[in-house]
Amino acid sequence: MKHADHWFYVPDSSTTEVSFPVEEALHAVRVLRLQVGDGIQWINGKGGRFTGTITRIDKRSLKASVKEYSDEPKLAATVLAVGQLHDAGRMEWLAEKATELGVSEILLLGTERVERTRYKMSRLVSKVISAVKQSGRAWVPGIREVSYTQALDLAKDYDTCLLAHCYSELDRNREWGSVPIGQSACLFIGPEGDFTLAEVERASQQGIESIALGSARLRTETAALAALVRLRDLGV
Repeated sequence: MKHADHWFYVPDSSTTEVSFPVEEALHAVRVLRLQVGDGIQWINGKGGRFTGTITRIDKRSLKASVKEYSDEPKLAATVLAVGQLHDAGRMEWLAEKATELGVSEILLLGTERVERTRYKMSRLVSKVISAVKQSGRAWVPGIREVSYTQALDLAKDYDTCLLAHCYSELDRNREWGSVPIGQSACLFIGPEGDFTLAEVERASQQGIESIALGSARLRTETAALAALVRLRDLGV
């Protein structure tokens, strides 16, 4: 008997016997060559971690009995509110890397400069799930499109809200080291061309603090990852 180190994703998991989704079953059998009696591990995307034993394999299905189950508590939320990109491939890459860095939700912002880009949401969700399995996380982040106004309203629910922009003439004095540890956070990153001055001012009027990411102008996805790494290093 062998045991797969790979994490599978089974959203509808009971604590007795589980039927794997077709794609997960095919990967287990055709790629990893798992057989009846082998050990297997999976998550349900809602904090549950499972280990079990494969009990049945058919052409496009796999069943496993549950041996151990643990429930991982949800950490304080870290929300990435990011301006949409014209290039869908770059947005998929960003969604994947942001997931690996621990975000709890990704908000795709419609802004004045980039109102909306038509992404295949199914592909974005697939990238997020793949990153969850790769990084061994137990929670699958949400991902959705919202307007800038909606995002500002949602930001009221978080302990700390920060907005990164490139307007050096505006106050960006919030220090990363002053971000409280262990609290929920919402991070705003602008689209290509940055937020407009009016958008920055609207956020400021709502109590969202501006923060700098250095002197260089960064691409949207680079800025997002740089900011998320800083928050992670602070324990947020």
